[in-house]
Amino acid sequence: MLVETAVRRVQRDGVDPERILILAPGRHAASALRDTFTGRLDRSLSTTPARTWASYAFDLIRRAKAEGVLPLQRPPKLLSGPEQDLIIKELLEGHARPGFELPWPQDLSAALPTRGFRQEIRQLFDRIIESGRTADDLTSLAYECGRPDWIAAADLYSEYRDVLDLRMPEAFDPAGIITAARQIFQDSPGFLAAERERLQLILVDDVQEANPAVFELLADIAEGKDVLVASSPDTVVQGFRGARPDLVAELPRLLGGLEGAVRELPLWHTHRHLPGVAKAWTGVAARISQRAGGQLARRLDPLPASAEVARSGANRAAGRVEAHVLPSTVHELRYVAQRILEAQLRGNYEFGDIAVIVRNGGQLAQLQRYLSGQGIPVRVPVADSAVRDEVAVRPLLEVYGVVLDAANLTPESAVSLLTSRIGGATAIELRRLRQSLRREELLGGGGRSSDALLVEALLEPGALGSLGIEGSSARRLARMIAAGRSAAAEPGANAETVLWRCGKPRGWLHAGRKWRSTAALPAPARTGTSTP
Repeated sequence: MLVETAVRRVQRDGVDPERILILAPGRHAASALRDTFTGRLDRSLSTTPARTWASYAFDLIRRAKAEGVLPLQRPPKLLSGPEQDLIIKELLEGHARPGFELPWPQDLSAALPTRGFRQEIRQLFDRIIESGRTADDLTSLAYECGRPDWIAAADLYSEYRDVLDLRMPEAFDPAGIITAARQIFQDSPGFLAAERERLQLILVDDVQEANPAVFELLADIAEGKDVLVASSPDTVVQGFRGARPDLVAELPRLLGGLEGAVRELPLWHTHRHLPGVAKAWTGVAARISQRAGGQLARRLDPLPASAEVARSGANRAAGRVEAHVLPSTVHELRYVAQRILEAQLRGNYEFGDIAVIVRNGGQLAQLQRYLSGQGIPVRVPVADSAVRDEVAVRPLLEVYGVVLDAANLTPESAVSLLTSRIGGATAIELRRLRQSLRREELLGGGGRSSDALLVEALLEPGALGSLGIEGSSARRLARMIAAGRSAAAEPGANAETVLWRCGKPRGWLHAGRKWRSTAALPAPARTGTSTP
């Protein structure tokens, strides 16, 4: 609907596409809207018509800097999640030293060095930034609510802001970038007036995922403009990032001001859900509690099933919803695999027609491993898994860890590297390698375990010289680590130079050949990856 509205305004009313702004909550949604819009226009555009809210705010900051409105010495930079995590990690490690501790509650002591705790801290900082609060505000709230952990978090947040201002004054937090853009509008009314003049049509998708700062930014630029907003408050998924679906009810006031200036068009028909699914969905949504002033869940009226769906069988034409409670995670995995195979064998479904939705990334990885082990092809969208967890990236990070500090190479990580996409060793090759190392150790009068010998072999390439073909993977990996350690010791070394030197001993060449041969195999024969 949003795209068709934009296309009609361009083709029928002659609106310049560069004066149309399409906003979406995430990159994938914005990319899909952009591709669809430009495809319908059948022309290239000099500007990006569809953006995420953060991308649009960053573009405002960039233009403000270029026009001299924002006094920055260097070009603005959007602080990435890993950069935020690194700063928080450094601060927490500094406070772990005796005499520098923060007043964290005792029951949090075990969680302080974990990545999950840092993610929680990041989420808290994001909410503080989005609401325009300060460390003092959090401290006051901590005393009011009896939350000693917030007192420590307030001290940490104050240090975080100081470090960020000193180290990267041109950097903006993703959570605070919209607030920063609004501050520019407040400080420079002329810049705001020029932006309002530039825009003629504003389209917003999934506004229920917006936080209060987004609603306020939309109110700033929408004055006197044609605005079309799509919202489904009962399907919000970004609540943990500050989404406020209850504010959707405030849109008429924010955008219109005058009574009757805003029209609401409820869309009751669903084009995706079959009758059974729509009924179950409506029943669940109706029971979800709403904030005061929030909108009630929609009633979905399914459209009649297409002739193709109707011919596929009564159950598929009507849609069927079942609920099952299982005693353990193992039973869940087995049950999911069983239902997938039943649907494929008896229900005439292709594997690509079946979707499995889980709660979080940890469950996703676990389910992927189990299904792949059962011979069920699995494809996980790239956006649903962190880059650091990709099978081709994880061993690279492990190699970097060993290059920077040999103590990071443990027996477990040695096995992980040897059997990774870089090492390429099979379970049989690994067992033969262990046996050969152990045999040589015993012949030399030693008594070390094969675990210790594996670690030594990867750190000392010469220790593998007497082995046969069973040591080929270990020799290749040991040469890569040695080359990386040598590169890291050179002046001016960085991640790129170390990576390049690691690959020079034919490491990447071998991995590339192996990946190409694996990709050419039929899907069931692949290990770790597959297609629907």
